[in-house]
Amino acid sequence: MHKMNNKHTHPLSTISFITLYYINDSQRSVVSFTAGNKVEVKHLVIAL
Repeated sequence: MHKMNNKHTHPLSTISFITLYYINDSQRSVVSFTAGNKVEVKHLVIAL
């Protein structure tokens, strides 16, 4: 059951990641807010 659920979330995660990356090119600030991930935010801080 857990495996099945994970598979369904995988595609969604990929789309979100691509969108975040695309927005990053335009505005890093937007990515930080949209990402909401500690890892993503940390990376943004370093880039800034």
